[in-house]
Amino acid sequence: DFLNLRQHMSGLAALWADGEEAQALWAHVGRLCGETDGMAAVAAFAAGEALKVCLTRMAPLLAPQVQKESWFRGYCPICGSYPDAGCLLPKEPEQSEYLISKSGQLHLHCARCGHVWRHVRLKCPACETTDHEKFVSLIANDRDDERVYTCSECGIFFPCVDLTGGRQDIRLETVALDLMHLEFVAAERGFRPLVAQ
Repeated sequence: DFLNLRQHMSGLAALWADGEEAQALWAHVGRLCGETDGMAAVAAFAAGEALKVCLTRMAPLLAPQVQKESWFRGYCPICGSYPDAGCLLPKEPEQSEYLISKSGQLHLHCARCGHVWRHVRLKCPACETTDHEKFVSLIANDRDDERVYTCSECGIFFPCVDLTGGRQDIRLETVALDLMHLEFVAAERGFRPLVAQ
């Protein structure tokens, strides 16, 4: 019936929205279902986690198709979500002068489906600025292999770990949590996370 269709469509829209827009959509879904705003938050979490499981299972199936294409955008080519973290990996043979990096290639980890894709190292994934004075990396506690990239153009940050030295104690699925101490460094300077955890 029409009411159920409207509830499902509102829920799907809310799953892909961010921030205040998502909160408003989930509150609307809660009202359509006759629930309180508190229950809307629970529904949002549950629906997001269910979608994440589905997308995580689909990503490896779709990845070979995406790898055939050149993708230099800051959002995931599989599901369109932004990355929660990045990693620097040892250089592979270069197919493009545009992606050359002297100390490692940047790969981004999708916050929603877990897909990992190659990205231009000195380019903000959100606003795409390549101004090296606006898109910079910060380190804390003299750990050169742990950093947070910040962009003063759009105000975002995201953590990154350097794996070019052979470090193997980091999993990309949890790297954003492992580097949470760097979030405090960026937040103290007025930056907000690219993806809310």
